[in-house]
Amino acid sequence: MDYQSIFRQSPIATCTLDKNNTILEANPAFYQLLGYTANELNKKALPRFSYLENQDAETTPAQSISQAGAQSREGSFQTKQGQTIYCIEQRCQYTDTKDQTLHTICQYLDITEQKHREQSLVLTEQRYNLSQRHAHYGVWDWNIQTNDLYWSEQIGPLLGYADGEIEANYADFIAAVHPDDREFVSEAVRAAVEDGAEYNIKHRVVWHDGSIVWHHVTGDVIRDADGTPLNMIGVTQNITQQHLADESLKQYAEQLKRAQQISNIGHWSWDIARGELHWSDKIFRIFGYRPGEFEPTYEKFIAALHPEDVERIQLSEKLAFSKGKPHSIDHRIIRPDGSVAWVHEEAIVVTNDKGEPVRLTGTVQDITERKTLEQRLSDKTALLELLHSSKNCYINTSDIKAAAEVLLQGLMELTGSEYGFTGEIMHDENGAPYLKAHVVTNIAWNDEMRAFYDANFEQGMEFRNLLDSLFGACMKEQSTVISNDPLHDERSGGLPEGHPALNAFLGAPVFYGNKMVGMYGLANRAGGYDEELASFLQPVNTTYGVIIQSYHNVQRENCIKRDLERAKEQAEAANFAKSTFLSHMSHELRTPLNAILGFAQLFEMENLSDKQSQYNKEIVNSGKHLLKLVDDLLDLSRIDTDNIELEIMPVSVKALLNECHSMIKPLLAERRLHFISSYQACEYEILADHRRLTQIIVNLLSNATKYNRMDGDIEVSCQQIENRLRILVRDTGNGIPAADMDRLFIPFDRLGKEGIDESGNGIGLTLVERLTEKMAGSIGVESTLNQGSTFWVEFPIAQTFDNNLEKQNSKAELIEIELPEKNIRVLYVEDNPANLRLIKHFFNKQETMQLYTATTATAGLEMATQLRPDIILMDIKLPDMSGFDALAHLRNSPATENIPVVAVTAIASKQDIATGLEAGFTRYLTKPLDLQELAEVLHNIHHQSGSGLKRA
Repeated sequence: MDYQSIFRQSPIATCTLDKNNTILEANPAFYQLLGYTANELNKKALPRFSYLENQDAETTPAQSISQAGAQSREGSFQTKQGQTIYCIEQRCQYTDTKDQTLHTICQYLDITEQKHREQSLVLTEQRYNLSQRHAHYGVWDWNIQTNDLYWSEQIGPLLGYADGEIEANYADFIAAVHPDDREFVSEAVRAAVEDGAEYNIKHRVVWHDGSIVWHHVTGDVIRDADGTPLNMIGVTQNITQQHLADESLKQYAEQLKRAQQISNIGHWSWDIARGELHWSDKIFRIFGYRPGEFEPTYEKFIAALHPEDVERIQLSEKLAFSKGKPHSIDHRIIRPDGSVAWVHEEAIVVTNDKGEPVRLTGTVQDITERKTLEQRLSDKTALLELLHSSKNCYINTSDIKAAAEVLLQGLMELTGSEYGFTGEIMHDENGAPYLKAHVVTNIAWNDEMRAFYDANFEQGMEFRNLLDSLFGACMKEQSTVISNDPLHDERSGGLPEGHPALNAFLGAPVFYGNKMVGMYGLANRAGGYDEELASFLQPVNTTYGVIIQSYHNVQRENCIKRDLERAKEQAEAANFAKSTFLSHMSHELRTPLNAILGFAQLFEMENLSDKQSQYNKEIVNSGKHLLKLVDDLLDLSRIDTDNIELEIMPVSVKALLNECHSMIKPLLAERRLHFISSYQACEYEILADHRRLTQIIVNLLSNATKYNRMDGDIEVSCQQIENRLRILVRDTGNGIPAADMDRLFIPFDRLGKEGIDESGNGIGLTLVERLTEKMAGSIGVESTLNQGSTFWVEFPIAQTFDNNLEKQNSKAELIEIELPEKNIRVLYVEDNPANLRLIKHFFNKQETMQLYTATTATAGLEMATQLRPDIILMDIKLPDMSGFDALAHLRNSPATENIPVVAVTAIASKQDIATGLEAGFTRYLTKPLDLQELAEVLHNIHHQSGSGLKRA
C-alpha cells in the first residue's frame, strides 16, 4: 500500500503544512475531528491550536514551525460547532540542505474523553477536600470505575507511614489491614457498593514496625442516575486508645461515640445545567429514607425543607452562584414520619473555563442533637434569667405580687402558654387548704367576672372551692398535675358557662422544705404539657417557694416588730407614768419634810433642855432617814428607766475615801468601831461620777457600821488588778449565810433583818450594784459566818494621782450671818403654809432682814413690781402658774429684770436643776431646805450686790 493510501485511511488526524502554516493536505480523520469539509480547510490556514503548557498565553503553530525537529504537546481546538476538543499534537518538520523548512507533518490524537475524566477527578478531589475540612479525620476517595484511590495526607500516618512515604492505592491499603480482618473489610466494601449497605466498620491495621492499631472507618457510595456506583468516599479514624480504654472511661467513650456519629456526613452534587442531583446513601438516611429509595431532584429537596426556611436557603444558594460565596447554612427538614430535624449544609460552586457556575457540591450533616442541646441551653439560660429577675424584683421591692407577676409573664412566654396563675396555699379555720392567687391572667368572660377581677386583683383573689378540680388535685396530691384533655379528665370538675376553652393544663406545687406553700398553673400550650417540661420548670418551684416563705417571714417579723413597738411604747408610757408619779411623790414628800427638818433646825437655835434636844434629834434623824429613802427610791427608778445622768471623770480615791470617812465618823463613835484606813498609800484616780461614787462608798460603810458588832473593826483598803482598782470595805460582823447570798442585791429584801433595831429600807445594796454597773464597774462580796464580810467595788484606773494637787476639804465650811448695814428685802412666793411658816421663823431671827410673802405667782409678780425686793425666793409648783413662767415675766419687765431669783422647790432631779439654771434662776435650792445653805446663798447673792453679808 502506498503512502497516500496509508495517509488517507489513518484513524489519526493528519495534515501537511507549508512554511506559512497553510494546509497543503489533510486526511479525512483531520476534517472529521474539526468538523470541517476538505474544501473549507484546503489551502487555508490551520485553525488556532491552544497549547496547555502555558495557560496565560497561546502559541501559534507558525511560531512552533520555526523550530526545527519533532515536537509533541497537548492543546485544544475549537471545532466548527464551537466545541472544545483536547488533542496531543505530534509535529515533524522537513528541511532542505540549508535547514530551510520545506513542510511540516502534524498528527492530532483526540484525548477529549480523557480530559473530561480528569476534570471529574478534580471535582472528586474538591469533594474530598471539603469532606476533610469538616470531618477532621483521614479522608479517602475511591474511584470504583478506574480503581484509582486518593486519600488525604492524614491517611499515611494512620497506616503507620510518614507523610508522602506511601502512595495511595487500594493494594497498599489492603496490605496494611490486619490479615485476620482483610476478608471482613473486603466483604464490607462489597456490600456497600453492590447492596447499598452502610459502610461503618472497625478493623485493625498492622504498622510496618509491628504495632497494631484500631481504625473506625465510615463511607458512602456515590451513584449515577442509573444507580451505578461511581465513587466511594469515606473517613478513617485511629480509635486504638478508645478501644483499649478501661470500663472506667465509659463517659469518654460516650463522647467519642457522639463524635463518630457527628462525623457521618452525607455528600451531594447538583449539576445545574442538566438539573441532576446526586445524593450519597447517608443523605437518604438523614432525610428519613432508605438509600436509593427514589431519584433525588431539586424539587424533592425543596419539598423536604421546612416551609419557614425555604426562602433563606434559596437566598444563600443565589449568593453562592452570583458572588461565589460559600453556601453554609443551618436549616430544618421534615421527615416522612412528620418529625423535624436540623441539618447543616456546606457547599462550594464549581465553574467552567468561562467562570460560569456548572455545579454545586457539598455536604449535609445531621445537627438535630446539637440544636436540641442549644435550645435546651437557651431555655435554661432564659429560665435562670427569669428566676433571677423575679428574685431581684422581690428583694428590691418586697412586693410579692410584683415578683409573682414577673415570674408568671416569663413562664407564659417561655412555655408558649396562653394564660396562667401564681399563688400561695392558705388554710381556713377548719384547716382546709385554699388558693390565694398573687397574679391571675384576666380571662373574664362576662361583666360579672370582670367586676370580680377588678375588685379583687390588688389584694389577691381567693379560690376556696377548688378541691374538685385540676387545681384542687394539685393541692390534694401535692404533686404535679398534667392534663392535655381537661374536658374528659376525671379530675376536672368542669368549667363555668362562658369560660374560655381549656385545652391543656399544667399545675405545679411549690414547696419550702417539706411544706407545700404555693402553686402555679399554666394553660393552653400548643402541643400540651409533659413530664419533661415539668422537670425543666422544677427550679421555678424552688425559687417561688423561697420567695413565698421569705414573704411570710417578713410578715411575721413585721407583726413581731409592731408588737415590740407597741410593747416599747407601753413600757415607755409606763416608765413615763412611773417617773411622773415618783417625781410627784418626791415633791409631795419633800414639801412636808421641808417643814419638819426646817423647824427642827430652828429648834436647834433655841435654848432647849437636854430632853427637848434629844426629842429634836430624833425628829431630825427620822426626817433625814425618810429623805434618804425618797432619794434612794428616785435613784433606783431613774436607773431602771435609764434616766440617770452621770458625769464620768477622774476621781482621787484617797481624797474621796477621806471624805466618806468624815461623813460616818459620828456613827462610828456611837458603835465604838475602829476605822482602819489601809488606803492612805493609794495614789490612783479612777473613772467615775464623784457624787455617785461617794453615795456607793457611804452606803457600804453605813452597812458595815450597822451590821457590825460593838467595838468591832471596819477596814477600807485598795487593790490594783491590772488596769482596774478595787476598793474593799471589810467588817467584823456576823457574816452572811451562803443561802442568802443570791438575795443580797434584791430590792427591799433585808435577809430576815426587818425586825431588828437597825434602820434600813432594803434598797441600799441594790442601788450600789446598779450605780456601779452604770459606771462600767463591778461589785462583789465575800463573807464568813461569825467572822464578817467584805464588799468591794472595782473601776477603771484613770491616771496616777498628783500629790501636789490641792486636796479636797472633807469638812463642810460653815458660815455665820453678819448683819448688814441696811435691811435686806426678800420676797418669798410659796403656796404651802408650813413652808411659809418655816421661812418666816427663820427670818424672824434675822433682825436686819425683811421678809415679804405671796401665795400665788400673780400676787408675787405684783409685789415684785411695787416692792423691788433685793432677792426673790420662788417655788416652782404654784397654783396659778409655774415658777418658770413667773421667772419669764420678771425678766421681761424693766422693773424686775435684774432682781436675783432663787428657786426653792421639791422638784429635785439633776435634770430639773440644770433646766432651772438654764432658764435663768440665780440658784436652785431643793427641799427639804438646809437653812445653813440658805444663809450662804443669801450671803453670796447680796455680797455680789454690795451688801454687808460676808464670810465668818
